[in-house]
Amino acid sequence: MARVSKKNRQRRNVPAKADSRAQLTDAVDDLFDQLLAELWPALRSDDVLKAEVATARCLAVGRLLGISQDRSDSIFVKMATQSKKPEDAALLRIITLLCSPAVKRSASRALADVTASGVYPAEWVAQVGRAAPVQAWLRDDTFGDEEMIVVKFSYGDREHAFSVHVDRSSIPLVDFITLITDTDDLVGNLEQPSGDFKAAGQISLAEARRRLELALANTKPDRELPHDTIALLPVFRSRLRRLPASGEQPAQVYTAADRAAAVDEFMKSPEAADAVAADEESTRFWAELLAAFSSRLPDEPPAQLGPLTLEFMLTSFVPRTYVVSESQRRHARPAVSAWARWSAAYRGLDEDAIQYLLSEVPAALEGFEAAYDDPAFAAERGYTADLAVRETDVVRIGEHAVRRQFALPKPEDRLPDGESDALDVADPVSRRVYIEAEFTDCEPGKGMAREEFLVAVHRVIEELWTGEPPATWEEAQRLLDSGKNRHDVIHSLVERSHRRG
Repeated sequence: MARVSKKNRQRRNVPAKADSRAQLTDAVDDLFDQLLAELWPALRSDDVLKAEVATARCLAVGRLLGISQDRSDSIFVKMATQSKKPEDAALLRIITLLCSPAVKRSASRALADVTASGVYPAEWVAQVGRAAPVQAWLRDDTFGDEEMIVVKFSYGDREHAFSVHVDRSSIPLVDFITLITDTDDLVGNLEQPSGDFKAAGQISLAEARRRLELALANTKPDRELPHDTIALLPVFRSRLRRLPASGEQPAQVYTAADRAAAVDEFMKSPEAADAVAADEESTRFWAELLAAFSSRLPDEPPAQLGPLTLEFMLTSFVPRTYVVSESQRRHARPAVSAWARWSAAYRGLDEDAIQYLLSEVPAALEGFEAAYDDPAFAAERGYTADLAVRETDVVRIGEHAVRRQFALPKPEDRLPDGESDALDVADPVSRRVYIEAEFTDCEPGKGMAREEFLVAVHRVIEELWTGEPPATWEEAQRLLDSGKNRHDVIHSLVERSHRRG
């Protein structure tokens, strides 16, 4: 059972890292020339899928050079208005399907200008985006770390499918998307196990949409993704909207009571006996962390655990979130190993899978030790340590962390004074010192004395830190969505607070 660690997993179609910016630029220029050479014939053909994908691959090139998507897409809008040929009109129509609302509006206006001049796209362009979903399948891996969802569509007089690989080890994220244009043997291939993945089972189109929406929402084009996947993301998002919304039974969501029951069952199990005998308190501590993290996602029970999830949890989530005592650190290996064996046996995995999972524990714990001692991770723990000791819902812990890191930024986002990096954010006095440094020189709001202004700033920061009242954070999020930066948002919250007395 050969598996590859997530951080070492090779991504397909990713150009080799260039030794210099100039080499990368040359490589992207060559790729762009190749894609443009494929684009115009595709737009002149009667193949709607070929034209759509060729356009998407060209639009994605800007990401390789760090150009914003809207800016990159706008270049193509401008280019399509130059020669005013039928293929230019086709390009503009496809852009209105794939791009952001702002670019869509620009492309729509350009298309109106092109057609007003008497140039019209070919008849096949009327089919753009009108793919009809046919069938969907789900393929799980052995441990539940990953899943592959395949959806077949009818498009014009042909069929195609998308295979979407989802990494569930942290939050659901799309790792890569594969376009399948030959679907003749699709069902037969899906019915056979493949590598670490089991045979696929058919699922409803509504369930496919429910599972994929979260992963697509979490996946941003600026992640380290293959070029073809970046290109296919907007294409598949447009397909997803064609799937029926879920009216079926909702995903299973596990509660604190479910997590507590799993921990109690583990603590009484034969697999836990030696670890409990050596240090019952530390064994329960690790069991509670593992149960909490493994039930953070819909449809994922508290006993779920795989090597990729274990790696992420121990090398990233725990060292950023929890204070772990010396005795708990010393007892980590027997406690985590016991949970891994119990979890695998509980889910009915075979002995080979159990041994593989156990073999991954030492490396994951070695990564935990290094990460836990990292000063940057230690600073992050200050945001959640008081919550993590009593909160078993790790999603809520994450929400608290986001809010608190807005109230008082992480070290890399603080004032460049060199003194606030070691700030103990959990200490209200320390928070007050930093906030005074940030806001003392600011102009108070209208009708406010400086001392009154600073008192109001401290009050707003503490409301954001504690989450009470919730309306303060809700208003902060609204202001952020309107385009304001953090500092200006806090000014607005202070002024609002002052007006309300």
